[in-house]
Amino acid sequence: MVELLGVSRSATTTGATEQLGRPGRGRRGREELKSAVLAAHQASDGVNGAPRITADLRAAGQAVNRKTVANVMAELQIQGVSGGILIELVDEGLARFQASARDGDVGAHPAESTGGLGTEP
Repeated sequence: MVELLGVSRSATTTGATEQLGRPGRGRRGREELKSAVLAAHQASDGVNGAPRITADLRAAGQAVNRKTVANVMAELQIQGVSGGILIELVDEGLARFQASARDGDVGAHPAESTGGLGTEP
């Protein structure tokens, strides 16, 4: 029948599976990968990107490609924090801390109130 219609066997089985409302193996695997990538990303507090998540998934025994993980992350609209952005966030937090210490806010670091030496004035 397949030869008569001129279609491949995989096309007929995929179509039949989808008509029954069940996802095929490829789609089922992709959904599982999406949930694994999302879980790994959330476990890293949104810091890890595709290379690190790929390494984590491989360490867990899942065979996966970095580009596939990157594509899944793009579909989920998530991304890791790059080094430059992380440095900016740290610098911004340090600037806020220094401003609060200068203003005499409670909770300032003891080294800030002694000129950074860590000893009494």
